[in-house]
Amino acid sequence: MSNVWFTADTHFGHRKAAEFRGFESVDMMDRILTDRWNERVRRGDRIYILGDIVLHKDPVYTLSILERLNGQKYLLRGNHDTLVLDKGYLREQFVWIKDVFMLKVEDETSPVALQNGKTYIWLSHYAHRVWSMSHLGSCHLYGHSHNYLKDLEYRRSFDVGVDAVGAPGPLVNSTPLAPVPLGEVLAAMGRKQWKCPHSRRDEKWVD
Repeated sequence: MSNVWFTADTHFGHRKAAEFRGFESVDMMDRILTDRWNERVRRGDRIYILGDIVLHKDPVYTLSILERLNGQKYLLRGNHDTLVLDKGYLREQFVWIKDVFMLKVEDETSPVALQNGKTYIWLSHYAHRVWSMSHLGSCHLYGHSHNYLKDLEYRRSFDVGVDAVGAPGPLVNSTPLAPVPLGEVLAAMGRKQWKCPHSRRDEKWVD
């Protein structure tokens, strides 16, 4: 399971993101983000990027970032990925680019596997309140919110963006600003006190 990774909202090349994260410069932020990515992700690994990978107007700079990042990259389209979508040679850096995707994990030992022995993970840049098969116990990973959304203990969902990793929440013990391996995601989901939202029609859910 260690060959599958998740991340979001790296915002390479983004001055405001560098300031928000306490870096002295964009170059410093980009170097740290790249190092932490490549220390974990190997060339043959799969990494699902849940949007907003590079925020820079220069396609040459953007390409230089993408080429330095290890792994087979799958992009879930974010609201700041316009440049990547506009340039064909940037799009070619990804195996595919989609709005949403249901990842199926074939592992009966997963703590959140359904009765058929598979774990389902709904991937999107944006947080969903409900998603495909959520009433059956499927999981959901998202970005976009930069860890500003309150984590809900009874929902199998959380933010995997770099600002959420290592911060208070399900991924508090993970390495800050780094991609998260599938095993850590499944373990964190398994620690949640999930309840089926359709189990009690008269029960009031308050987010």
